[in-house]
Amino acid sequence: MIIFGAEARVPAARVLLLSVTVLVLHVMLFSRFSLFAVRPEPFLLLTIVGAFQLGPSGGALLGCSAGLAADLLSSSPLGLWMLVCGLIGLALGTLRGQLNQERQRTTTIVAVVSCTVVGLLLYPTLSFAVSETRYPPPLRFLTIIAFACLWNVVLAPAFMIAARVVLHPKRTIR
Repeated sequence: MIIFGAEARVPAARVLLLSVTVLVLHVMLFSRFSLFAVRPEPFLLLTIVGAFQLGPSGGALLGCSAGLAADLLSSSPLGLWMLVCGLIGLALGTLRGQLNQERQRTTTIVAVVSCTVVGLLLYPTLSFAVSETRYPPPLRFLTIIAFACLWNVVLAPAFMIAARVVLHPKRTIR
């Protein structure tokens, strides 16, 4: 068992199960449809949702696990998505105690949008630094960010429920 924070005990197998499930969903479902040639970012969304559920260390671990799954599917150097998702999981997990719990929907939407933007800005920057891949043209880049945010906001409730069921099954039953 891995202990994430003082209040939660989550087996590492559940973190792995969640990451592998999203990997399979991405390959079988999310990679098959797009809106203006922009697909959802399920690994980034899993990291965001996991950071809300698990806190800083759990969010970082789940982010690294989800990022590694994303790296296995991308053609960029191995470890970039793992680094980006791990950092986002750590940062959002650290901030979760300071977020407004009374306005959970608004807080969730703002966190999903802001973390998606940060992730989609950080990833190509690191990719450029490591392998000198070019940024997309500015208008295309803004389109990618806008529609990826839209996808993640739409998919966030389903991901939050799935993460709650897998990571904390006893709390879900109550």
